[in-house]
Amino acid sequence: MTTRVTISVPDEVAARAAASGNASRYFTEAALAQIARERDREWMAAHGIPYTEGGVPRAGATLGQARLRMVPGAWAAARQGPAAYAAYLATQADPPTAATRPAS
Repeated sequence: MTTRVTISVPDEVAARAAASGNASRYFTEAALAQIARERDREWMAAHGIPYTEGGVPRAGATLGQARLRMVPGAWAAARQGPAAYAAYLATQADPPTAATRPAS
């Protein structure tokens, strides 16, 4: 399902979107990237990992380490948000504990 929206953007942004050949895809990809960043922040907050704008490199490294320790199903659920991740954990026989979470 899609919804049509009208937005105002700076001329340079409009020109780049038009030059991409598919302005809808251009803005959708930008919005999806923003959503992924927000979900990363929510996931980190849910797991007690400090995140600040000034600490983006540290947060990225911490999140990357956490991703490596998670099974694919857990990571997919975590990307959907805290509620989906909690639901995933509830289905697991041996869910992660504080000892398996990344250090803050």
